[in-house]
Amino acid sequence: MAGELSKPHDHLFRSVFREESEAAGLLRAHLPEAVTSELRWSSLQRQDASFIDDRLRASESDLLYAVQRKADNAPAWLYVLLEHQSTPDPWLRLRLLKYSIRIWERDRKQHPNEEHLRPIVPLVLYQGRHGWGPAREFSELFAAAVRSWPGVPRYAHLLLDQTKVEPDELRGELRGRIAQLALMAAYRASWPVMQRLVPLLAELVQVGGIDELRQVVVYLAATTKEPERWSRFADAVRREVPGGGELMTKTQEMLEVYGEVIKQEVQQEAEQKAQQEAEQKVQQKVLTTQVRTIEGFLGQEVPWSTIEAATGIDEVAFGRLKQQLEVATSGKSQ
Repeated sequence: MAGELSKPHDHLFRSVFREESEAAGLLRAHLPEAVTSELRWSSLQRQDASFIDDRLRASESDLLYAVQRKADNAPAWLYVLLEHQSTPDPWLRLRLLKYSIRIWERDRKQHPNEEHLRPIVPLVLYQGRHGWGPAREFSELFAAAVRSWPGVPRYAHLLLDQTKVEPDELRGELRGRIAQLALMAAYRASWPVMQRLVPLLAELVQVGGIDELRQVVVYLAATTKEPERWSRFADAVRREVPGGGELMTKTQEMLEVYGEVIKQEVQQEAEQKAQQEAEQKVQQKVLTTQVRTIEGFLGQEVPWSTIEAATGIDEVAFGRLKQQLEVATSGKSQ
């Protein structure tokens, strides 16, 4: 439950598309025919790894799949990056190159005897409030005059910009379409998007997807900010989805329990912070007393041998104490 609410986009994306069948449905629908026709889709296997920076996990998620080419069974990588933020980032191309290098470096460690790098086909799945505007070609991050220079990397990522996709145009397997709709609803804040989800959720229940239904409902509860829109969705689920009434009641109970847990964690963090600040004040007071005492000795021309014998602090250690006090004082003044 905690993962579903603290990192809802990542949790939903990974839990759905870690299934090879769902991933294949998404990838076959959006990769170029020249690529899809060359791949043996029955060999698709998700890799248990992530390559994105930790600080970006609230807005990015990724999945890597290994697949064989038909011609010679040679391996290739299919890499899906979910970009879930309000505005497009032109520097995504630089991050994507960094992630690709991490994949290749891992591959070299695992297969040191291979003569060639495995190709990576990168697909960016973008959800946001504004359509994708930046170019997809990496070399365009450089000034136009130097783009043809040796050493300038050239590659382009594939893009699925779902800010421009209508709900009925989504492609893929059932769970994959539901996940895309739910992600879409989080940013579009549109009732028609959420409304379109309801019959799909009813269909999901009919094929035994009770756990998946709960997961989507919890995700929407965590990301829907307008109480009125959430209330309309909850009422529709109760009416149209088998077992929807009991599910919405349990979801509300879980959210209330989780809310109390979060309150307790926030209170504990506040108490820990107050304790740390109190300890820092004591340490700063001790530092100040030590420095002023030794400065007083020095003002009276007391030799360092006597000061060290009395305080256990020599001239070098005194210099470090003064630096620590300056850092502590400057941090407090800021």
